[in-house]
Amino acid sequence: MNVIYKDSNIQREQEYPCIDISMPVPGLNKIKINGIFQDLPKNHPNLIKFYYIQENKPENTNPDKFDLVQLPDVLTTQKHSEYKHLFICNRNYELVEKPQTEIIERLNSELGNYLDSEYPISLRDKHARELLLIDVNSVIKADRKQYLLALNDWLNNCRKIRDQRESDYLQNDIFPKFGEYPEKPKY
Repeated sequence: MNVIYKDSNIQREQEYPCIDISMPVPGLNKIKINGIFQDLPKNHPNLIKFYYIQENKPENTNPDKFDLVQLPDVLTTQKHSEYKHLFICNRNYELVEKPQTEIIERLNSELGNYLDSEYPISLRDKHARELLLIDVNSVIKADRKQYLLALNDWLNNCRKIRDQRESDYLQNDIFPKFGEYPEKPKY
């Protein structure tokens, strides 16, 4: 189990030195004077304290919108009720709304990943060239042309949906849905 270790120079989180947290660390804060071990005075610079970490985490019901941020640990002088050799460290967290730029980047990234997985750029380029040839030579079948135009409409529709989500978020404070784009047309 992790605890907070604190002495006059260091404060860090670490594994408790004993296998059983209910046991005090043998010889901790003792000094040998004339062959006899004595407790260090409470204000001694070499005094070591261990703190039991009590976490206070709010539930993050919307991880798309909020990050759970750890606040600085608060070391108390209060002893733990069960482990009397440990003090209490309160570890608090707060929910912090993600920045707008991060939300917009995620909207862009998710649409890009969706389009790339459904309709790779190389295929988009090939189909765009094919459509140009249709206009020049009229060599392609009508159903093929219809399919390629449907793909273009689908791409534009996905982009419009993403743009509308961004607009609603920035102008109307409506948090966007991620994903949920229309299905690619079949040939």
